[in-house]
Amino acid sequence: MRALAFLLLPAFLGTMAVLPDAGAVSLSRGRFSFGLGLGFTGHSVSVGGSFGYLVADRLQPSISQTYTWQGADLYDAHELTTILELRYYIVQTGIFAPFVYADGGHVFLAYRGQVLDEDHNFFTAGGGVGILLMLADHVGLQLAVRLGTWLGADDALFDRGVLEEGLVVSGRFGLAVVL
Repeated sequence: MRALAFLLLPAFLGTMAVLPDAGAVSLSRGRFSFGLGLGFTGHSVSVGGSFGYLVADRLQPSISQTYTWQGADLYDAHELTTILELRYYIVQTGIFAPFVYADGGHVFLAYRGQVLDEDHNFFTAGGGVGILLMLADHVGLQLAVRLGTWLGADDALFDRGVLEEGLVVSGRFGLAVVL
């Protein structure tokens, strides 16, 4: 599944880059962006928000925060992640704006329950590709794929299978407002 995403995303981005201009808001210097995302798996729910500012045409640093809750039989896991991201919109063609990004951040992970009662602090670093699809003049959807790793995480988290070792592929989907 992950390999398929890596194969399809570049083809999708290439196709979108050749579509005609549809008059979406320009990703130019001085604009603000706000994002909201919601995600879930079979055992977890996450919600997050972001704020960014275009410091130059198509260049946007941003900060985001995500909260994830995961329920298990004997414990609940709570994760709070704060990420600093630097995004570059490769080109804006109509309503489509493909981008590349690099990020790094802090993760606070807490387990609470009958079996575990512990806190962990560690870091994450990575980057990826994505696309912003403008639905209206200032509102769009964004989809991104990320390749990242954990830094400074306790070995027990890997031993228990809480964190994947090596490079980790993840995705995100959300709503963006560009003003």
